[in-house]
Amino acid sequence: MTVNDTWTDPEKLGWARVLVHLPDTGAQTRQAKYKVLNTDSSSAERVVEQRAGRWVSLGVFHFKGTPKVELSNNTEDGTADEDIAWGPSPSSPSPANRKT
Repeated sequence: MTVNDTWTDPEKLGWARVLVHLPDTGAQTRQAKYKVLNTDSSSAERVVEQRAGRWVSLGVFHFKGTPKVELSNNTEDGTADEDIAWGPSPSSPSPANRKT
């Protein structure tokens, strides 16, 4: 029952803020772990409560390659039996002096 998903940005961005959309329905877990890939960040994982209906910033990252974000429904608070849901992760360019 485990579902893994990867979103890939079609362009290389350098510094960028990563956003994810949490739909109003279909998202139950309180510990959705997003992994931001191809970045030089030492803390590229973010845990987000899914019960929302809003856009959430995962932070600003310096990408060294094609920006990617991974998400799985196999979380710390369950065994892949709680739903996760997310929309595309648009990235917006950010100034180089902003890093989280």
